[in-house]
Amino acid sequence: MSALRLATRAVVRSALAVARPSTRAYGGGAAPPTVDQLTQHIVSLLSYNSSLDGKAIQANSHLINDLGLDSLDVVEFVVAVEDEFNVELPDGEAETIFTPKQAAELVSKYHP
Repeated sequence: MSALRLATRAVVRSALAVARPSTRAYGGGAAPPTVDQLTQHIVSLLSYNSSLDGKAIQANSHLINDLGLDSLDVVEFVVAVEDEFNVELPDGEAETIFTPKQAAELVSKYHP
C-alpha cells in the first residue's frame, strides 16, 4: 500500500467517524450484495461529501470530470469505500476507479 494511501486512510477514518454515522449494511452471514446494491451504497457514500454541493451522482458519474473531485479526493473516496466494506483494494486496481460502479465492481471482487 502506498504511503499516501496509508496516511490518507488515518485521516479519512477520523473524518468519517465525525462526518456521518456508519451505513455498513453488508457482512456477517448475509448473502453477498450485488454490484447494483454496492453501487447504490457507494453513491450514498459520495452524497456525504460536502464538496459535491448536491450534484447528481449516478453509477457512471466520473469522479473527476463529472463530480469535480481532485486526485486527493479520489484517494479519500477509495479509502472510505475500503473502510465501509472492510476490504483492501490493491493499489494498481484502486487507481483504476473513476466511477461509483467501478468501485462497486472491485468491492464485489474483493469483498470477504
